[in-house]
Amino acid sequence: MRIESAVTSLSWIPGDVMKDIASLPFDVGLSHFDPTPPQEIDDFADVGPTHPYRFANQLRAWIEVNEEGEIEEAGYGGGGHLFDESDQHDGRNHVFQAAMLPTIQPPPEFGDGFVRFVQSAGGQGSTPVPRTLRRAPFVQWSVPLSWTTLALTMYADGRSTNQLVGASQFPRHWVYNAEGKLVSRSGLVDVDDWYRRCFDDHTPWGDLDSRTVRTTLDGAFERSLLSDLAPGSARPRVVKVAAGTILARQGQMSSLMFLILEGFACLEVNGKRHAEYGAGALLGELATLPGVARTSSIRAATRCRALAVPAETLTARTRELLATGRRRTEETVS
Repeated sequence: MRIESAVTSLSWIPGDVMKDIASLPFDVGLSHFDPTPPQEIDDFADVGPTHPYRFANQLRAWIEVNEEGEIEEAGYGGGGHLFDESDQHDGRNHVFQAAMLPTIQPPPEFGDGFVRFVQSAGGQGSTPVPRTLRRAPFVQWSVPLSWTTLALTMYADGRSTNQLVGASQFPRHWVYNAEGKLVSRSGLVDVDDWYRRCFDDHTPWGDLDSRTVRTTLDGAFERSLLSDLAPGSARPRVVKVAAGTILARQGQMSSLMFLILEGFACLEVNGKRHAEYGAGALLGELATLPGVARTSSIRAATRCRALAVPAETLTARTRELLATGRRRTEETVS
């Protein structure tokens, strides 16, 4: 006999947790706060459009129980789901590409009459968070990682229990059982601590500076952008540059835009640094519009890897959305 069960976490941003510079994307309309999730979910498939969330971790599992009441087999289902704000198609959130990290599912742990499943899911959304610097340009934009780790224990008699084993300290995480009922909520929401720790080894994926995770994120960024390319267009190329290298010059007539895969790049206007942008940032969108010269230079603030994308490979709709998103972001930091 097969027995199935599930546990799901929804992660969302309430309107009472952002303060000071961290609230900037929300204050100027680059992002939005989320409505409070429901106490009960009838159908998980309807959660996205009905109750927007940042991301969801849905752990589904099954066990096979024989006639003697012994568990013979077990397996996983489900995975992570990312809500990409750029899907709103209003131009505000095309400045960064969203990316989901691979779901982590260790082998099921068999015990006496039970099986325990553990699953970690998370990723980088499309809402950038500003961080102050002690040097010019004094503002750095990047999108940290958010995640949850769920545990589900299934018993041969049909019972199941669940637990929120671990989670990033931002955003807020709510946990639902197999019947869709809210069973637990994450406690402290600490934006400052989350931003300090979300890039290091305090995550299930280890050090986010590791080559393995960077490559995984790069691939997700690239696939997301490639989905917006015109049919039959040429593939963009990856460029590697040292700190201080100019990728594009102000006043140039150039059709290239850049997707930052690793490191930080800086926008400069008339020699003055305006802001730095990290992995997932899309820079140079205005130059993709016909007849528009570059309004700023793009310089590598650190050693960088970037995807150089010719304007002719993008659809007209995508170019306009990207340009609109860049103008609003530049207004934010000007």
